[in-house]
Amino acid sequence: MRKYLIPFLLLVLVGCATYSNKLEKHIELEGNPTTGYLWVNTIEIEGIVNLKEEILSPKNGLVGGPSIFRYTLTPLSVGNTYINFEYMRPWEGNPISRKRFLVTVSKDGMDVVEVN
Repeated sequence: MRKYLIPFLLLVLVGCATYSNKLEKHIELEGNPTTGYLWVNTIEIEGIVNLKEEILSPKNGLVGGPSIFRYTLTPLSVGNTYINFEYMRPWEGNPISRKRFLVTVSKDGMDVVEVN
């Protein structure tokens, strides 16, 4: 019985360290992918958040109009990291705009703050 107790307790503790989708946050950046420009992102410290990109169509329905790049952040572990975004045509290599966000994940939640 004792040999099963420790693995069970470890499973319970690991289960307590997971996060629910209620802690997801979003970063929304305007862009126009039809021109070849994209928001290229880098996460400075991996393993703290997962980042998923979704491009939302223009609200006005105009072909070639501005779109919203929505990034969904899901916490993975407690810690801090920066996410850097560069608006550029990847084959050109020179960003025309930059954004930087500090992401803080704690046991109580997640904060996302734009920094310069």
